[in-house]
Parts: sequence; structure tokens; C-alpha cells
Amino acid sequence: MGAKIIFETAGAIILSFGGSTVVLLGLSRWLGKLWAKKNN
Repeated sequence: MGAKIIFETAGAIILSFGGSTVVLLGLSRWLGKLWAKKNN
């Protein structure tokens, strides 16, 4: 395996984790706002 392939694969893995983290943060913020409205 060439170094280029290894770096491309690692970059794709890091990006996929980063993308899912952003989605999860957005969902948790949205749920938090929903629960805050319900409790008030």
C-alpha cells in the first residue's frame, strides 16, 4: 500500500466521524430546545 492511499483512507474516516458528530450535536441541541419548551 502506498502512503497516499493510507492518508486518503484515514482522511475519509476522520471526515465521516466529524460529519456524524456534527449531526449528533445538531440533534441533541434540537431535542434540548424541544424539552425546554415542553417543561415551561
